[in-house]
Amino acid sequence: MWVLVVLIGMSVPGTKKIRYVLPMVPTAALVAAYMFVIPPQKDFLSGVRRIFLGFCLWFPAGAFIGIAVFGVIVWHRHLALDAYYIPTIAVMAILAVGGRWLDARLKEGFAKEVALMSIGLAAFIGITVGIADPIKYNSDRTGPFVAKVLLMQSQRPGDIVFFKIGADDEAIKFMAALDKPIKPRFIKSAEDIAGLRISAYFIAMKKEFEPCRKR
Repeated sequence: MWVLVVLIGMSVPGTKKIRYVLPMVPTAALVAAYMFVIPPQKDFLSGVRRIFLGFCLWFPAGAFIGIAVFGVIVWHRHLALDAYYIPTIAVMAILAVGGRWLDARLKEGFAKEVALMSIGLAAFIGITVGIADPIKYNSDRTGPFVAKVLLMQSQRPGDIVFFKIGADDEAIKFMAALDKPIKPRFIKSAEDIAGLRISAYFIAMKKEFEPCRKR
């Protein structure tokens, strides 16, 4: 019920954000951890546990191959996706070798399970810090865009109006990059633009702007 209440609540807002599921993380963690505290019997959860531990063991090797291929594609296509490819690949190689060594040396039991889960967790953290977060930071960076808007405002004052952007959406990133508080307007239709009687700068996603421009 704890998880269900949060998931139902997530269906209410029009914009879905990953942070909305934070309230159900504790109970989800308890449910996930249950398969590691039950006796190692031959039942469904024991099978799931073995599959998960196998995934933790082979995850660094798979990540090594995936990051290498992804890095080659980025380099070949000259994509602006800055990340720490070489260091992350090196970390994945070390974890892959270390995981195989631990798997061969340790006996079945709690110590081996903890070791394999640690290998999987370290690989996940390495990918997050070295690849996912840098790419997400560069793609979500709003500072240069906000600076251009402020420059235009200094030359010709006008209000900030967000077109088909919710108050809990990209508008937060824009306002967080400002050095002063503002009270933006939010409109949801092209007809509302014609009804405004103020000097304004309209901020919209490209996918929403193109259809309006064609009109």
